[in-house]
Amino acid sequence: MLAAYRGMNEVSYGAFRTGKLDNAELQKYARDKAATGVVVSLNWYQERGLKVVGEPLHAPKVTAIDLKGVPKAAVLSDCLDTTKSDTVYKSTGKSAIRKDSKEPRRKPVTAKAVTVGDRWLISEYEIDRSRSC
Repeated sequence: MLAAYRGMNEVSYGAFRTGKLDNAELQKYARDKAATGVVVSLNWYQERGLKVVGEPLHAPKVTAIDLKGVPKAAVLSDCLDTTKSDTVYKSTGKSAIRKDSKEPRRKPVTAKAVTVGDRWLISEYEIDRSRSC
């Protein structure tokens, strides 16, 4: 499940950097709300002429797991660290993050993973933008 989480983040941040999403690649790692969230976020970036530069840091951990259920399920916790990345305007390269923004640069993430066949996929992905980690 950690590989699915890392894969989903790699695909999504690649899309946020380039403006192009490889949906077939995303489907290898994510489904349901998690996959939809990537598509919606990318559209939001595109509508505003934004892209991500740099690379956010992750440190995911499995915090709960159910291997007896059908499907198998797990909860992952992460601290999304965006201190080494920025959201910028494509046209100018200037940061789109307001100087007076109260949103922390390190944010807790909770993700849910489920099995589909013998593969783990991320089904939910939620960033808590109200607090720091």
